[in-house]
Amino acid sequence: MKISFTLNGQELAADVPASLRLVDFLRDRLKIHSLHPSCYSGECGNCAVLLNGELAYSCMIPVFAAQGTSIHTYEGIQLSEEYEDIIKGLRDENAFPCSYCLPSKIVIIQSILKSSPDPSTQDIFEVFAGTHCPCTNFHNLARGIIRAAFYRREHVNG
Repeated sequence: MKISFTLNGQELAADVPASLRLVDFLRDRLKIHSLHPSCYSGECGNCAVLLNGELAYSCMIPVFAAQGTSIHTYEGIQLSEEYEDIIKGLRDENAFPCSYCLPSKIVIIQSILKSSPDPSTQDIFEVFAGTHCPCTNFHNLARGIIRAAFYRREHVNG
């Protein structure tokens, strides 16, 4: 099956087997190593991507469903100016996840900040409720995200 989509701003086309999951295609064929297929049930959050701007867990998506979509991964977010706001917010609140968890957390944080420029702690906890992260204190993480939102608003508003 032939599909075409945009990955981190780059147009791509590929022949893919219909049974392949998006996470495996991105990681194994396209070498997007920030994705960690851990649970294959959408519960851990380690395969988070932005699919057409919405948070999605790529282990739950068949690769053929990527046809015509826009996908952003950690690698793409790293290239944006918005990335620095997230990193600075996390650093300022001592909320840095380990290197294994960091990519997925950045994608999830980006989705939170895109949907709400001023998220509440409750909003943040709701988004992270289904994810596993043994290395991060979620209260610190929420403070880091709120701080990142503040930095982002400063950049947008001047």
